[in-house]
Amino acid sequence: MNQYDSSFARSIRVPHVPALVLGHRGGNAPPFPEPLSIELVGSDVVLKWTNPAFNLQAAPTVTGSYTNISGATSPYTTPVSGQQRYFRLASPLP
Repeated sequence: MNQYDSSFARSIRVPHVPALVLGHRGGNAPPFPEPLSIELVGSDVVLKWTNPAFNLQAAPTVTGSYTNISGATSPYTTPVSGQQRYFRLASPLP
């Protein structure tokens, strides 16, 4: 994991956590941050981001293999119960 990776446990217990996730402008342009927020609402976690080009990904461990969550759009709601998961945003650009 490098300094730009941001991942979050599904079992987070705080009302709101802002974060930055590395994005990419394409070509040789430097990466730019894409904000990702996580909010606990009742027994659910709500993840929000502003750029619809980014893919929400999840993994069972912070160092695990992240996969896209099919059809995930902002805001994305998921229950806190069940297995622990970590979330991040990924730029669709290489």
